[in-house]
This record gives sequence, C-alpha cells and structure tokens, in this order.
Amino acid sequence: MVFENILWLRVTTNDDTQAFSELFSRYYEELYFFALKYAKQKSLAVDEVQQVFCRCWEQRTALSHILNFRSYIQKAIKNEVIDAMRKHLLQLKYFDYLNAIGMEHPVTPEEKMLSSKKEEILSAAMENLSPQQMKVYWLSKQEGWSYQQIAQEMKISIHTVKWHAAAAFQAMRIFLKRHEKELFGLILLFDFAF
Repeated sequence: MVFENILWLRVTTNDDTQAFSELFSRYYEELYFFALKYAKQKSLAVDEVQQVFCRCWEQRTALSHILNFRSYIQKAIKNEVIDAMRKHLLQLKYFDYLNAIGMEHPVTPEEKMLSSKKEEILSAAMENLSPQQMKVYWLSKQEGWSYQQIAQEMKISIHTVKWHAAAAFQAMRIFLKRHEKELFGLILLFDFAF
C-alpha cells in the first residue's frame, strides 16, 4: 500500500512515466476484475479501467493531493462504470421510446461504417456463388421466402432449392471463415457502441 503511494507521488511530482507504467501493470488486472463486478461486460470493464488510468495521467498534477492511490482509483472506476451503464440504459430507453412512437433510432457514423463493411463482406462472399445459389440465398435470407416459394418462383423442385441453399451456405461459411479476423476486429471495435 505504501509502495503504490510512493509511485503515485513520483508520477504527480516528477511526471515519472516509468512509475505510472508500474502502477498500471501492478493494478490493471485487479482493477479490471473490480470493474467487471459492476460492469458485467468485459469490454466495458476494459474500457473504463483504461479511461480512468488515462484520466489519472492527464490530470496527474491536479490529483497530487491524493494520498491513497488504490482507494482513489477504485472509487473512480466504480463511478465511471456506473456512469457508462447509466448512459447506456438511457440510450436504450430513448431507442425504445422512438420505436414505441414509430420512429427509428438515429444512425451513428459508427453504425453506418459497420453496416457498410458488413455489406461489403457479404457482397464479396456472394460473388463466389453461382447465379442459382445467389438467387436462392437472396430470396431465402434477404427476402425471407420459404423454400416452397423459391421453388415456385424459380420453377425448380424443392429438393433442388435445398441443394442450392446448402451449397450457398457452405460457400458463404468458407468465405466468412477466411475473413473471420476482419469480422472479429469489427465486432470488437464496435462491441459497446450500440
């Protein structure tokens, strides 16, 4: 307990980046689990711990009066998580209200970019399909048609529709598997944005 306060004193009086790095590496994991108790979401806990550490560094001279670093940072993280959750709940209530009155929630630039990227990947995956597979996939997944409706529209048997659907889904699965790192990165990037 005394050691962390000495490190904090070095940070606030000497702008000691090495002491700050030591505090971060010593307490990050403990503070992450502390934040996770309140946040219940890994990404939120990570974000808030990093946010509080960044703010401590940016405001180090103004925070030089702090005598117990651990106590201060735990309280700051708890407050930060609660504020973030409160904002998120307020946003969800707002979206529910908009849905209740028949309006869609506003699209953020992040949502537009994510949607655009998903469309781009989906289009690239569909380019690998045969025309028949593409049509079956599109009618089934994008239009919500049953295999029976697709068979009637395309004037083919339902078994042929099922075969095209299975081939299309297999080809899409293989394509998406090859691009899973890119997709996973997008998901991580926007994990808590919505």
